[in-house]
Amino acid sequence: MGKRWIIMALLFGGWGAICAGTYYVDNAAADQGDGSFARPWRSINAALPNLFAGDTLYIRGGQSKPQIYPEHLTLVNAGTPEHPIVIMAFPGEWVEIQGGGTTSIVTLNKGGYVFENLVFNHLDGESDAIRIKSSYNVLRNCTIKNGKRDGIDIGRGDYNIIENCTLFDFDTGTTQDAHGIVLDEGIGTIIRNNRIFDCSGDCIQIYSGTARWTVIENNELYTTLGSGSENAIDIKTTFGVMILGNVMYGFRRSAGSQGNAVVIHHDADSVVMRDNRIYDSNGGIRIGGKPGDWPDHVILERNLVHDLVDEGRYSVDGYAIQLDGLADLTMHNNTFANIPGPLFWIDSDGAVDVDIRNNLFANGQEFHGSQSNLRGNVLIDYNGWFNCQERFDGEAHPIVGTDPMFVDPGAYDYRLQAGSPAIDAGDPSFGTNYPGGRIDLGAFEFEQPTGFRAGADPLQDYLLLTNYPNPFNPLTTIEFFLPRSGWVQLEIFNIAGQKIRRLISAPMAAGTHRLQWDATDRTGQPVPGGVYFYRLILENQHQTRRMVLLR
Repeated sequence: MGKRWIIMALLFGGWGAICAGTYYVDNAAADQGDGSFARPWRSINAALPNLFAGDTLYIRGGQSKPQIYPEHLTLVNAGTPEHPIVIMAFPGEWVEIQGGGTTSIVTLNKGGYVFENLVFNHLDGESDAIRIKSSYNVLRNCTIKNGKRDGIDIGRGDYNIIENCTLFDFDTGTTQDAHGIVLDEGIGTIIRNNRIFDCSGDCIQIYSGTARWTVIENNELYTTLGSGSENAIDIKTTFGVMILGNVMYGFRRSAGSQGNAVVIHHDADSVVMRDNRIYDSNGGIRIGGKPGDWPDHVILERNLVHDLVDEGRYSVDGYAIQLDGLADLTMHNNTFANIPGPLFWIDSDGAVDVDIRNNLFANGQEFHGSQSNLRGNVLIDYNGWFNCQERFDGEAHPIVGTDPMFVDPGAYDYRLQAGSPAIDAGDPSFGTNYPGGRIDLGAFEFEQPTGFRAGADPLQDYLLLTNYPNPFNPLTTIEFFLPRSGWVQLEIFNIAGQKIRRLISAPMAAGTHRLQWDATDRTGQPVPGGVYFYRLILENQHQTRRMVLLR
């Protein structure tokens, strides 16, 4: 059917006339079929030559455990942005495609593919698990794991999307890096809502290539390997990167890394970093490059860097931000709290043209290096310094004190309480469009001028809806409504009350949101059937509902 309709579309009016086909694969079938539901193909590679733009291929899977497909996929035909070729697990079933060896599980050298709800297990293969070398591809709700090179290598192609995926366990076993996602070239790549952890290199790296206008958004990036990993995000030569709403933690110093969450260097140009959270790492943000190779035009806004780690081995562990060769830095309304190492690490190359205003610094140590290495147009004013051993000299309107009155720093809640000296203390030139008529210091604007309510809001203030389907196997959607923006966590617990998965921990906008759970734990392993609970936390408030997983 697919071939016939493609030919008719080309003869009688182009791609708009495409009639999509739906096909099936089941390697447990007795005989090779024709791709129909009753007579499926027995391998994915048998199906691929028969797929054309607009077609969907369902791969049959298992119920209580994955159905294994030991295949390295070879794509034949291309989809289009409007009519992609969709390859996905049959609804409610569990499929694992296993690779291994020196060949990638799949190389997307044909554009217009969507891979969805699949597990890619590279079995410690010595190549990148997935390579992308074309445009308009999507990897959605997939698990990619167990390799000795990169999880996903995007070497070429524009407008590729990696979303709602889990990538972990990429380790060469040598001094060579193995990253979660590497981006070398391409315009408009989007990496969002993923969970990437335990890579011997970076969770996400933009390498020295020609990548442009990349979005890295709402990802959870961490390591349990300590010094066995490098950074959460490492940006080298590129232009136009948006780093938004990510949560990053667990990074430690090693022979090849300072244990930073974020590194911006090698002539990275026009980088915006906003609404991110960094904690439990040896370094927060490092920005710098060699002379003639500096990062340019970096904006840091409303980021929270807190509770870093000083392992006691180096004088510069646990530092908040390093400036070592960059031009045009804007730092507005960030919060840096509980910094055991240098609050600022300013090396000899420093920074040229700096605007540092409305930031909140609390419980910070002395600077490492000299303020004199900030040159050119330097505007440093209206920052809050609370229990800090050092601050910038010559600041005209500093706010100095001992307690900024955070809501609950022990629970990592760094919003401001009513009466905080940081409320309405920012630069008046930022205007009056704020709850108190003037911008606050730090990453969180105080939104309740009548006082913060310490108790939980009534349930009608926000709504956690019943997941659907329920019961489910193995995928369910959790929907919730937020009446206001705020820091949100959505976590899964078993019947014994043990937390087995965090789906998100990030700032989210007001409105309706949907997240999916694939019945796996934090390591990507399937959980047994039974009763589970999901809890939504909006700042200091929470709601919990019950769901049932059938195996």
